[in-house]
Parts: sequence; structure tokens; C-alpha cells
Amino acid sequence: MEVFFFAEPDGTTTSGPALSFDENELVSNSVGLFFVGVDTTSIFLSYFFYCLGQNQDAQDRLREEIIQGVGEDFDYYEVSNLKYLDNVINEVLRLYPPATG
Repeated sequence: MEVFFFAEPDGTTTSGPALSFDENELVSNSVGLFFVGVDTTSIFLSYFFYCLGQNQDAQDRLREEIIQGVGEDFDYYEVSNLKYLDNVINEVLRLYPPATG
């Protein structure tokens, strides 16, 4: 996958010869990236809801913040201002990182 990051519009790379990918290679790499993203997201959400289920106080506090912090038609900026939600997300990622390597 590294070659995609260093590819230039003319098909060359910053580190060497021209690249040539057929349609099958491009599709298979794209599908692979998609499934990796879906997998890590589903793992995170599983642990997120597991942690909330284990901690009723955190669940109640997060619910109150969401009710008070966003309206019926919310957008990204309203959600990004929910500090406790951000803290819960960061704690879940700290405890259960979805991708370790």
C-alpha cells in the first residue's frame, strides 16, 4: 500500500520507477482498505457499548450530556463539543485499541 502514498499523477513514484496497476489490483486493495476500516470501527463500537453497559454512571452522564448538548437536528460541530463523549471515546480506545500491531 505504501506505493499509493508516494505515487505521482504521471504514474511515477518519488522513490523510483513508474507504477502500473491493473483494475483487479486496484479494486482488491480498495476493498481491503474498506474492510479494515469497517472491522476496526465495529470492534471499537462493540467495546464502547460494552464499557457503557458495565458503567451505569458513565452511561447516565453521557446520556445527559447528549440530551443537553445537541438538538433534534444536530451536526458535526455540536457533537464535537460534547467533551464527556470525547473522554469516553478516548478511554475506550486506551483500554481496548482496535488495531494493535
